[in-house]
Parts: sequence; structure tokens; C-alpha cells
Amino acid sequence: MGVLAQSLNGEERLSVLHRCFNLGGREKFRFSWDLPIKSGNFVKDFIAPSSFDFSKGNSFRMS
Repeated sequence: MGVLAQSLNGEERLSVLHRCFNLGGREKFRFSWDLPIKSGNFVKDFIAPSSFDFSKGNSFRMS
């Protein structure tokens, strides 16, 4: 298939998810493994968009 692949560490994987969930966003991915402990947030709080809209029923919108 000619596809290049590489192994990612945990922070790199989170960065990929952040880019997928925040398409077109200007917010840069900033993360350190100490941040969730210090801030009381969960890892998902660093990658998830600010909101999901499920009002259409068979689709959703992220913003």
C-alpha cells in the first residue's frame, strides 16, 4: 500500500487526537503528564473540543 507508519508515544497520540477533535482550531496542543495531576483535570480535558452538539440525531457537531 505504500503507507509509512511510525510508533507514537502517549503524548504524540494525544496530540493526534487533539488535532482530529479540534479541526480548524487555533489552540495549540499543550500537555505535560504533570498537568492533569496539578490541575485536577483528566487527560480527555486536554484533547476534547469545547462542546458537542447531538441535536441532529444521526450526526453530531464539534465546536
